[in-house]
Amino acid sequence: MPYVRVESPLLRLASPPGTRVLVDRSLPLPLRARGAAPPLWLPSLAPPAALARWYLETSAPFASFRERYAAGLQQEPGLGALRRLRVLAMSSPLVLLTSAVPTHLSHAAVLADLLRPRSSEQDRQEGGDPSCWLHRVCPECGRVAEGAGPGSCAHHRSGGGGGGLGRAPDGAGTAPSGEAAAGF
Repeated sequence: MPYVRVESPLLRLASPPGTRVLVDRSLPLPLRARGAAPPLWLPSLAPPAALARWYLETSAPFASFRERYAAGLQQEPGLGALRRLRVLAMSSPLVLLTSAVPTHLSHAAVLADLLRPRSSEQDRQEGGDPSCWLHRVCPECGRVAEGAGPGSCAHHRSGGGGGGLGRAPDGAGTAPSGEAAAGF
């Protein structure tokens, strides 16, 4: 299953391993000033100027932008670049770089969604991958259970656990920390 992540090249975060691809039409100013260039740059994946302007000026819903942008990717040159991204995503983790903010409402987020496999349209409408793992979360401590079935994690089945990871000392609520928050 392809691992695709969206990041801003403007933030200096420790990036996960993988192929970094800039999907903006132009090189962001901070990168230009540093003389830096991304390993791979596919400007043909940026939305057309008219679509980007429409999205920004009309405050259109992201769903409308997503539909129009995805439809535009069904034609060249975007189609060829999207195929190239699919090949890259199947061979190694992929980090899509965009200077658009917020990144989760950008064309890069649409690309990431298109690159991630979906089992059905229903998965897309119900939230996709993260929600399908909910049944594996231990209700006592918040850990993801190793087995596929519902119930407590191995830690609690073996009698190891009061309090537990992500649980307040009195057990009154959860507070993600450490391992529990690392995936989000």
